[in-house]
Amino acid sequence: MQRVLEYLRNDLGRRHAGSPRKCEDPQALRFHAMGRNGNWPVIMTVDEGCREHGDDILDITSTLPLTVIRRQRASVEELVACLNDLADDGWFEGPDASGRIHCRGIHHIPAEAVPSGLRLLVERHIALVDRHLPSFFAVAAGGQTPSEAVSQLERMRRFA
Repeated sequence: MQRVLEYLRNDLGRRHAGSPRKCEDPQALRFHAMGRNGNWPVIMTVDEGCREHGDDILDITSTLPLTVIRRQRASVEELVACLNDLADDGWFEGPDASGRIHCRGIHHIPAEAVPSGLRLLVERHIALVDRHLPSFFAVAAGGQTPSEAVSQLERMRRFA
């Protein structure tokens, strides 16, 4: 568990905004991810998985940089459901009672995992959030319907 956190603390400080901050929880790490479409807070926690094999469980949670007003929440919830059908390495949750949307990914980390594999997990999570941020902004603030936002996202993927 400590090897995963130590590697992530050392690597993420060079790759994203600011240096990772220790939380009250010694098994957690906070930092600000910097994507092409914005930046947002991320918290990662590591729990022991299978003690026999020395495996760990990495939980990555991003909080998207927007707050959804009440009258837009149903549309954003529909968008969340659509995007979760398309997502491979995580899922979106929300909006919660305060209007915040989260993206979570829970990953099994084998004892023999190499540092580049850990970096790849984190970067794939950040890419997932970054790729879908414009859709959330379009629905929450731009007046697009969830189906329009998903169609636009799929067009962008085909031509990118």
